[in-house]
Amino acid sequence: MINTKTLTYFPEPVPSITFDDIEDDMKTSSLASSNQSTSSLFDPLDAAKTMENIFEEFLEIDGRRFMNDSTLKCCMPSDSKEAERLYGLHCVYRMLWGNNFSSPLEEELSLGAKVLDVGCGSGSWVLNMASSYPLSTFVGIDIAPLFYGDCPVNTAFFQCNVFDGLPFPDNTFDFVRQGFLIVCIDWETWKDKVVKELIRVTKPGGYIEIMDVDYPFFQPGNIAQKFNNCVIHFSDAGINTNSSENISKVFSGHRNVTIVKQEEKILYYDSRIGTISLKYEMKGFESMKIFMMPLLGITDDEFSQLLVDLAKELRICKSTRHFYRLIVKKKSRF
Repeated sequence: MINTKTLTYFPEPVPSITFDDIEDDMKTSSLASSNQSTSSLFDPLDAAKTMENIFEEFLEIDGRRFMNDSTLKCCMPSDSKEAERLYGLHCVYRMLWGNNFSSPLEEELSLGAKVLDVGCGSGSWVLNMASSYPLSTFVGIDIAPLFYGDCPVNTAFFQCNVFDGLPFPDNTFDFVRQGFLIVCIDWETWKDKVVKELIRVTKPGGYIEIMDVDYPFFQPGNIAQKFNNCVIHFSDAGINTNSSENISKVFSGHRNVTIVKQEEKILYYDSRIGTISLKYEMKGFESMKIFMMPLLGITDDEFSQLLVDLAKELRICKSTRHFYRLIVKKKSRF
């Protein structure tokens, strides 16, 4: 039996986001309230989780809370600061693409569809979509409980490990979306097990959309190259840092789906949106410093200065990072 916990989210709709909104660093956002306590993030409906359970599930390192799960390859924390950062990046990526999804489902979503977000993080995508398509139902799952408050009526959130399988019947969802999960988990397990689950819970005729990023900085300077060299350690840990090269092949190996298209967007760090993205990416590196400092052979203070210099260098060198979306359709007959 798959172990899940039902979690809740706050009811306020996400407002329209502008560059100025993001540049305010979420000061007025309900997702980033400065007096939001970390403990409110871990609040399942059954209220059955004890402090002992919490201590078993999380590790506190250098003032940040991390998931205590050996199946995770991601070294990002699981706390309110990370939820704020993820929301900021969600807004950046929505601006980069000009939308929240690329699958041809506008009409279905407007009329009412069932949608699953696998690895939903803080739930920003789910909440944004739920506000845009009130007749559709949106479900988010993640191993880390980063959700706030009460659910909007057309959303639900579950805490579960995707490696244990998806806790839904076959052919449940019209649209299954997965964003930025490949760089967090073991590639071999994802392509051998998780992909089958994504296909299984998708309705015949429904769509699966994968959005992710190729990790390395393109056209890097000297500092960016140091961070690129850390990719070797990620690869050794089983993470595919260039998944856009072979993700289509993974789905092509399943006879019950058809590849519709693969799209790419390039984030230019010398652009305005690239500069905004850097703010949240540098926060991400700062969150990972306890893991990256040994790889780089530097101290805490040196790492902080290196991030300042990295942000400047990425703009000067006109460095880029590549994002992609793969759209797959499940066959009606196979």
